[in-house]
Formats: sequence, structure tokens, C-alpha cells
Amino acid sequence: MASFPDGLSGWIATANNPTRKGRSMSVVADCVDTTQLSGVTGGTGTNTGTAPALQTTTLTATCVLGGTYAVAGGFRVESLDPAIRVQTSKPTVAQDGWTVSVLNPTAHDVTFEYHSICIGGVPIAYSAVPKPIAAGTATTNAVACGFGRVVGGGFDISGGGTGVISSTRPTKLGSRRPGRGWAVTGRAGASAETLWTYTECVSP
Repeated sequence: MASFPDGLSGWIATANNPTRKGRSMSVVADCVDTTQLSGVTGGTGTNTGTAPALQTTTLTATCVLGGTYAVAGGFRVESLDPAIRVQTSKPTVAQDGWTVSVLNPTAHDVTFEYHSICIGGVPIAYSAVPKPIAAGTATTNAVACGFGRVVGGGFDISGGGTGVISSTRPTKLGSRRPGRGWAVTGRAGASAETLWTYTECVSP
């Protein structure tokens, strides 16, 4: 499974379907015209780690350029086992990197990449909102920008260890007036979960 930046010009996603029925998948690249952001600087960071068997591993890709802040990030897990789940993909508290958590309940270690996209020189607004999910149910949690336009978003469903994320995307896809926020859909397993949605926005 994967959802990660293709440099600064696109987005790559992969998914494994272990069922006998076909499923659809949409991939969205949320791009910003940097010519409209005076003085902006930016860069990407890519790291590789290991999620040991029977553990949850949390690692952070820090911003490589000084004075920049994480506005997006992603992951790529080298496994097709559906039991392995990414439970966190979000900015750090200090917004100086992107944190990814991988739950590996299997008997084998798994390699994964974790990515960050960081920019500076422009005003950035961060928002994070929790939403409870009852056991065995799904919900969508959407968070609006405080100002400007959305450039990235993230999630955290790591509380109970049973949650699964099925969608993370900008709001109002396909609308003539795109949304100014980020929406995440998640499902709780045997126990209740809390779904955190993060949105990162910039203003010229």
C-alpha cells in the first residue's frame, strides 16, 4: 500500500485488493501554483524504516530545509498483507516533519518509506479535529481551512489499534468551487476509535 508524493509535481498511490470483486480507486494530486506564492521555498524528504513483527512503529521524516514547515507527507509499505495498516500520517506537533505509524501484527518485519513535503516563506494554518467512531462503524471527518487554500492533510486512527483508513482527500472534489479543507474516512474494528483529521493551508 502506498500514498506518497512524486517529487513536487504529482502523487502516487497503490492498493491491494484481496477479494474476488473489483474495486475502484481514485488518486488525487493537490497542487499549488507557486508563482502565486511570493517568496515560497520548499523541498521533500524521503526516509526508509522497518516495522518489526508484532509491533507498531512510528517514524518521522523531518523537513530538510531550515525555516520550512510540513504541509503534506506520505508512505509506501513494502507488503501486500492487508493485516498491515498505516494508522498515522500527519504533521508533527511542531510542524517540522511528517509522522507515519505502521501497525504490523504479522510474524515478519516490513520495510516502509515515509515522506514529507515542507514549504516556507508563506503563512501556513494547521487544524486538527477529532471525531469518535463506534465499534464496527465508519465515519468521515472533514476539517476546514482557517484561511487560504488547502495544500495537504493527514490522519490518525491509532488509538485502539483496530481502525482502518479508506479515504483521505481534499473536500468537494470535482466541484466548480473546490473545498477549503481535508476529509478522511475511517472504520473502527472491534473497539471504538477516535479519528483525527489534519488540514494544512497556505495563503499568498
